[in-house]
Order: sequence, then structure tokens, then C-alpha cells
Amino acid sequence: MKPTVFLVPLLFIASASAEPMELPLSTAVLDFHSPDDRYKELGGQFATLLSANLSASEAVFLVERQALEEILGEQELTLSGNVAASSAARIGQLTGAKLLIVGSVFSSDGKSATVVAKVIGTETGRMYAETANFPIGEVFDEPAKWLAGKVDAAVAKHRATLVTSTETREELMARLGEAVKGKELPSVSVNIPETHLSDEIPDPAVETEIKLMLQELGFKIVDPVKSGDKADIAITGEAFSEMGSRRGNLVSCRARVELNMTPKDPGVEAWVDRTTESGIDLGEHVAAKNALQEAGAILAERLVLSLVQ
Repeated sequence: MKPTVFLVPLLFIASASAEPMELPLSTAVLDFHSPDDRYKELGGQFATLLSANLSASEAVFLVERQALEEILGEQELTLSGNVAASSAARIGQLTGAKLLIVGSVFSSDGKSATVVAKVIGTETGRMYAETANFPIGEVFDEPAKWLAGKVDAAVAKHRATLVTSTETREELMARLGEAVKGKELPSVSVNIPETHLSDEIPDPAVETEIKLMLQELGFKIVDPVKSGDKADIAITGEAFSEMGSRRGNLVSCRARVELNMTPKDPGVEAWVDRTTESGIDLGEHVAAKNALQEAGAILAERLVLSLVQ
């Protein structure tokens, strides 16, 4: 049975003072686990209510979860209230989620149930837990609402330890510049077609971002079609983005990018990588571009480090 997943970018809206808002944190809410077969349905029901209450807040942005269920189902991941940090990281890589909310439901007396919700950072492995209690057999809307508030507050309070610190583009390029300093850099060709599943978006954001970063670092960019030359390294792949959902004036999009690095020299090992990222903006196409550009930057960093190492 495929796990039920809710992808929730927790968006901390800026105040009316026009302060820039923090970047959203994509969060997957999985069905809660129960060690007792009698309460297995309660786990799914409580997770659904928890997600519904989180979505009632302006800080929460629900994204279509069907694709995530398919991704996790295809990977045959075993998900429960005891998700390990390594599993959380793997789910984060597959879904783009920065946080996982997992949990368990259990009862010691058969009369009341305890729910434990765990917030796990997929990048850091840090975990924070919140609990709620409710009588078995009675409506548990209020406990779910109360727990959602505690989870929301925990994310806001522990955001800095749940996710890795955000590096500016200038800091990233400076760090990569140190990595390539004094190295003989190969010529590179880049060809990564991309599509947006609901519409065509002009200009490939991933290819542009990777080319720009490599160029700024001193790599020679070769266009085999125009020049007829063959680059030392051919970077190919594919990228696509899709609409997540809309909340008010905001739109979320998700992007997946897959890269292949093929060297001209058969003695040099090939390299492959992929990532999934999210983007939010007022317009669908800009949100998609943001997600694609972020994915391109992340893969470009890994690519550069693999080339110089």
C-alpha cells in the first residue's frame, strides 16, 4: 500500500513592514504509524486532520501529493513513525521536501490515545516531537488542531537547526572559485532541454544557470553545433517542472532535473546526478523557473566539485 503524503511548504509570511519573507520549507506529512492494528486507521485520519489544520494557516501551502505518492511507492520505501535520518534524507532528495512530519498513535489503556508528531529535517537529521491526547471513539478535531499549532510553532522556532543555512550565490561562487583555483579546467558543452508540463516556457533555466556558473568559474563553454568542436566534457540531461497548487495569489511549482556528464576521454569516469526542488512566486511560469534555476545551481555545484576532484 502506498504511503499517503502531503507536501506542505511552510511559508512564513512577512509582516506589513515590507520585510522580505523567508524562503518556504517544503514539508511532507506522512500517514501516522500505529504498532497496534486496532489503531492503524486512526493514524491516517489524524495525519489528514493535521494536514488540513496546517493548510488553514497563511503559513502553509498545500501542493498536489499524487506525484509524491507515486515517487515514494516506486522506491518501495518503508515509512513509519520511526523514520531514520537516512530514510528522511532519501525522501527529501526524491520529493524536494526539506522537512518530514511523521508520527505514531498508540494507547496504553484502550480508552485514550496518544499521538506523537515528529518534525525531521531531511538535510540535517534534526528532530523535534510534539504530542497530543484524545479519547478513543470520540471526535479528535480539536486535538489535531492543537497539535498542528504546536508543529507550526516548532518549525518556526527550530527552523535554523532543521534546515541547513542558506548560502548566497556570491558565497557559493567564492567557495567554488577556491575549489577550482590553480586547476586545469576542461572545456564543457551543456545541453539540457526542459519542459513545463502544463505549458511551454521559453529559455532553458537549468542550462542557462549551469552555463553561467561554469563560465564565471573559468570553464570554456563550447557549442558543438555552431563551432563543430567537441568539448572535453559533454553535460546532457533533461528537466521538467509542473504546477503544484495555488493559494491566493501565490503559486507553487516543482522541478526535477537529471544530469549526465560524459567525458571525451574514455579513461575518465562518467558522472550522473539528479535533484528535485520547489519554487513559489506570484506567477506560475516564474515559480517554475525559480524551481528549475535552484535545481540547476545545486547540480552545478556538485558537478564542479566532481570535476576538480
